[in-house]
Amino acid sequence: MPVRGSEPGARGGEVAARWERSERDFIGGGARRRSGGADTIMGYTASAKSSELKETWYIVDARNQVLGKIASAVASALRGKHLTNYTPHADMKTHVIVVNAEKVHLTGRKWDQKEYHNHSGWPGGLRTFKARQLNQRKPGELVRRAVWGMLPKNRLGRGMLTRLRVVAGPEHRHQAQKPTPLPTMERKSSGAAAA
Repeated sequence: MPVRGSEPGARGGEVAARWERSERDFIGGGARRRSGGADTIMGYTASAKSSELKETWYIVDARNQVLGKIASAVASALRGKHLTNYTPHADMKTHVIVVNAEKVHLTGRKWDQKEYHNHSGWPGGLRTFKARQLNQRKPGELVRRAVWGMLPKNRLGRGMLTRLRVVAGPEHRHQAQKPTPLPTMERKSSGAAAA
């Protein structure tokens, strides 16, 4: 079988040589890039696999923290965005414990104006609660709902939400996992103390 580009003509050999080089580069497994006249091989980014990751536990104190800011930091940690090998489609095995969730802070008049809705699925089954009522009925539910609003709405996001532990008071039952303070919240609190 003749090699592609080996047809008779003045440029046939040159075309064949280029074709063989590109085929060799493709089969070699790395993309080639020219920089300063020399060929360099670029590697591929390895995706994180859930089976190879180890569980990491973080703890966040929600006392006097703004609800949206703490929920944003927790959702980011649950997704694993703080890790160097973050992979959007993988379960990054990060657990977050939020303590003092009933003492979270809402800005403005949101305690009396913000509404949360539940529907039973039946006609007339809509139940509406103000933020203050919901916090009294179910301490920590405000944090859980805020974090859920920032996670993907699919199987992966539901799995991430199961790794969120929200506790109303200062005590939690996960001391055996030795949770460390969440790095992003640590920087924010130290920056506020320095100012």
